Amino acid sequence: RGENTEVVSTWYFAFRVDSDARRQALLTVDHREASTLRVNGTAVKDRLPDNAAWIVDLQPGGNEILLRLQTAGAV
Repeated sequence: RGENTEVVSTWYFAFRVDSDARRQALLTVDHREASTLRVNGTAVKDRLPDNAAWIVDLQPGGNEILLRLQTAGAV
């Protein structure tokens, strides 16, 4: 009845990146709200200044990536 209710939506994306050697890679996301990134179970805290990208360390072999995105909006 005229009250705005804020709803938070959360999405998880999990994928694997294979690398033949240890290297850095740039992961970009077109999302500027709350997000967290884990690579091989370790939180990646250093985001680039535009807040939509991370530089990640990939290890030789498979690298498990988990990305969580959140958005908030009124209903």
